[in-house]
Amino acid sequence: NDFIFCTPTPTGIILVFRRLPNCPMPANPLHTSLLLALHSLARALYSASLPHSTLCNVNSRLSIVTYLSSFAMLILSLRSALLSHAIAECKAAVAWAPKEDLKIETITVAPPAAGEVRIKVLYTGVCHTDAYTLGGFDSEGVFPCVLGHEGAGVVESVGAGVTSVVPGDLVIPAYIPQCHDCKFCHSTKTNLCQKIRITQGRGQMPDGTVRYTKDGKDLAHFMGCSTFSQYIVAAEISVVKIDASSDASKVCLMGCGITTGMGGVINTAKVEEGATVAVLGLGAVGLGAVLGAAKAKAARIIAIDTNPDRKSTRLNSSHTVIS
Repeated sequence: NDFIFCTPTPTGIILVFRRLPNCPMPANPLHTSLLLALHSLARALYSASLPHSTLCNVNSRLSIVTYLSSFAMLILSLRSALLSHAIAECKAAVAWAPKEDLKIETITVAPPAAGEVRIKVLYTGVCHTDAYTLGGFDSEGVFPCVLGHEGAGVVESVGAGVTSVVPGDLVIPAYIPQCHDCKFCHSTKTNLCQKIRITQGRGQMPDGTVRYTKDGKDLAHFMGCSTFSQYIVAAEISVVKIDASSDASKVCLMGCGITTGMGGVINTAKVEEGATVAVLGLGAVGLGAVLGAAKAKAARIIAIDTNPDRKSTRLNSSHTVIS
């Protein structure tokens, strides 16, 4: 629909912003953010110039407090808009070729495109799948690339159309997205969303391009995450907002290991209440299996590991057996 902003200013000038019929909002989110922020600020400035008696009137449109909050909104909008269009340089562990050691490089991370989120990675785990791919065993392995898919971080900027997260949110990038639209997301038998499966398997973003480069050379994404980089870009449907008070150094494992273990017990093995469960190996997946068995109300959980250092890690298990 058409809209018109008519804003009296302290100098009596009327600012009119109008979208003509069938004319979309500016494609550049920077322009949109500036438009809305300047509109709010102009209205606030006008109201701040009114006589004190008018400001105190309950029917007055804005108060001096609104002026201050609108000014703050302008600053935040400008910051977010500028960040969303800024190129970032950061450190990343780059896999240049299979069976070669990772190399710490300074890479360029492009701004998030529409429907994408750029994240400052705080912590990352190391999964066997990373080593499997680096070893050259992954049929979908694309090199050079930035590996890593167990991470937690803070949203730094967002692309156009992103609504589920905002800058500052604590999030976990997920290698299995959830679009809430495809038949797999609607299925009661699986959650293996296929919305971006093809491009993700090619090491690309949904539009078929990449956001990472080194000296002009493209670096492939990995499992839609690439958490071995200080900054990453992920599809919005692959980003999960979590409680801001969460410990990022621990919840990063929710990106794969813990959820894999819990899912194996609850969804695949379908452990029933009162069952006896034995878990072999107390790595991230094994610990997730222990948590899953506890959640399923197993009567007895036996955790088995050859590493004596893990003997103190009981995690609700009724017995810890070192073999």
